[in-house]
Amino acid sequence: MKIIFKIFLTLIFFKTIAFSQVPEISQVSSASNPPVINVIYPKEGQIINAKDSTFIIGNVTPRSELKINGFPVRVYGNGAFLGFIPLTPGDFTFELIATNKGGTTIRTLAVRVPLPVIPTPPDSFRIETEGKLPDVNMLLTGGDLIQVKFRGTPQQKGFFKIEDLTGWLPMVETGVKADSLPGNFVFGAGQLSDSLLSEGIYSGSYLIKPTDKIDSVKIFFQLVKSMAVEKDSLEKFLNNNKMIKKGGPDTVNFSLCFQDSAAGKLTVTQWEIPQIVELIDTTQIARTGPNLGYSLLFQPQGVKAVATAKIGTWVRLKLSDSEAAWVTEEKIRYLPPGTPVPQSSISFIKNESTADKTKLIFNLSEKLPFRVEQSTNPPSLTLTIYYATSNVNFIRYDTKRKFIDNIQWQQPEKRVFQLKVLLRLKQQWGYDVYYENNNLIFEINRAPRWADNLNGLKICVDAGHSEDNGAIGPTGLTEKEVNLQIAKKVKNLLESHGANVIMTRSGMEHVPLYHRPKISLESKADIFISIHNNSHPDGIDPMVYNGTSVYYYHPQSELLAEKIHKYLLNNLGIPDQGLYHANFAVLRPPQYLSVLVECAFIIVPEQEMLLRTESFQNKIANSIYLALSEFLQAVK
Repeated sequence: MKIIFKIFLTLIFFKTIAFSQVPEISQVSSASNPPVINVIYPKEGQIINAKDSTFIIGNVTPRSELKINGFPVRVYGNGAFLGFIPLTPGDFTFELIATNKGGTTIRTLAVRVPLPVIPTPPDSFRIETEGKLPDVNMLLTGGDLIQVKFRGTPQQKGFFKIEDLTGWLPMVETGVKADSLPGNFVFGAGQLSDSLLSEGIYSGSYLIKPTDKIDSVKIFFQLVKSMAVEKDSLEKFLNNNKMIKKGGPDTVNFSLCFQDSAAGKLTVTQWEIPQIVELIDTTQIARTGPNLGYSLLFQPQGVKAVATAKIGTWVRLKLSDSEAAWVTEEKIRYLPPGTPVPQSSISFIKNESTADKTKLIFNLSEKLPFRVEQSTNPPSLTLTIYYATSNVNFIRYDTKRKFIDNIQWQQPEKRVFQLKVLLRLKQQWGYDVYYENNNLIFEINRAPRWADNLNGLKICVDAGHSEDNGAIGPTGLTEKEVNLQIAKKVKNLLESHGANVIMTRSGMEHVPLYHRPKISLESKADIFISIHNNSHPDGIDPMVYNGTSVYYYHPQSELLAEKIHKYLLNNLGIPDQGLYHANFAVLRPPQYLSVLVECAFIIVPEQEMLLRTESFQNKIANSIYLALSEFLQAVK
């Protein structure tokens, strides 16, 4: 019996090591040795983007006491710690003092906290070097609004002038709102504040006229300060009495002027010959403004558009009289002057069906930009084609169509064609838009066929991260490792219920971010599930805001995300971090349903300990399976 018992213990030991891979700190603390301190995050010399506090995680020898900058910090049984410590701007040092029976260890960690914008002192007189706009070159046209700005001494008068175009125009002094950091507003309890952070922000604008035309000119600023000084004092410094305006028997009203200019230069042109551009990237995403949100997704190579403005390296595409989109200059090719404006009339729409899809085919004269909007109530897809004019006389329906209820079209504005497809579907399963030569193909997936279990479904399971570690827990557990462990359990469970499962990675091989959805597309998956474990941006308290969360992008994936979120909350016993619409790269492709699951917070010691256990990982996998089953029953 003793021999058998020893063998059993040995097997358990090796199973634990093989499963965990990243060992925890030894649970045995030597009374004769002072504690060892290991800081996981932040790193030495790191820039901390937080306003007043941030988290620090790591581990010490178990059964030690720990203080960070004088604040007691809990040490867990495995030695893990998580502290949320006040910061001050500039060079900042964390001082960690750990004590046990063997002695005391002190470790310091130097980081950098960016300095806040410091208001210009009222007793100064200057325009600040930083904060002058525009700070990049701009090419604009008639009807555009140029906005200018500088920081300077508050409670004065500001003016700006566009060289060779305007005289001195007034500016208005405004304040900067002390807004919450975006991460804190989304993931924490940050509230947008109406209080002013600083004065001395001068703003102005000019509406460019259709007749304006200039080439690479400067924008000048003036800060004017009016003051009354004693006449005798002023005459000591000024010999020209014409500069002195008498304000009273003994005082003189006097104005000082500080002049500067913006770094960005302005060109204004009136497009007598439209500038046509062509997209040269394989697939292109256009935005609502320079470095702003997404406007058009997955525009194919060869699409043409009219360019009307440029700010820095961003080029504005005029889609219609009311819509524009922005792309980076490196992703376009300027076509020769005189290239015809892109346009096409649409006179015929053809509907064809296959076993798993239905197609709407538009014969265009050339490749034009498009947008798809999805609605789940009622179920419909709306395709907008820019630079297109309706001449529709016929829509040929496929007699075998089973899930298209009706097709409607309209011309909402000049050279904008819009088609709405009303669907007979409880659940939409994806769509695609692409070109075959100049034929625009709008492809809509039918519902996959599956049995009472998951038999017949093809599911892609993505273990997030691989070359990079992702987030790291206080005792060194890496996200890429635990993501893979959970993903394999999800795979095994789904396969045991009949699903065909494709993994984006099965080991620690590097799989680039944008290759992961490509694997799902090439395998023709019905559902894509990306497994992750969470952390926070600097400045958010993970001791308060943590737990499980689920993310989706397209409306077609919302119900599945809701089901997974519900089962994770019910089964994991950890807090709710929320359900989110999120613009993640792996969620953008519209050809299948896709969700991203942040199972737990790996940087929170209790949740890192749970993630190390097979039972908790099994709960995650089972929650995803149960959610899938309930979702499929709801949409069948």
